Amino acid sequence: MLGDTVNTKLRRALARIRKGWVQGKQASDAQGGEVGWNDPSAVRWCLAASVDFDYQSELRLLRTLRLPDHSPTHTLVAWNEAPERTREQVIALLENAIADAETV
Repeated sequence: MLGDTVNTKLRRALARIRKGWVQGKQASDAQGGEVGWNDPSAVRWCLAASVDFDYQSELRLLRTLRLPDHSPTHTLVAWNEAPERTREQVIALLENAIADAETV
C-alpha cells in the first residue's frame, strides 16, 4: 500500500511467506493454480508478490533486503526462482531485513 513503511511491507511479506511460498508464479491457490498476488484465494506467494511494493520504495526495499538495486522486480523474482532457493531462506531474508530496519 502506498505510504506504508518498508518495515510494514516486510512484515506483511513475512506473514504471507510463512503462510505459503511458491516458485514459478506470483501466487497460487490451495489447489496450486496460478492466481494474482492480491486474489482472495491466494495461499502461497513468491517473494516479489509477497512484498507488495510500490515504485517509491522498491530501491530502498532492495537495499534493506541486501539484494542488488537494479531492475527490482527481476531481482526479487530471480532470487526467489533460483532452483536451490528454499522457503526457509526467504523467511530468513525477510526476518533479517526486519531486524535491520528496526535498528535504524
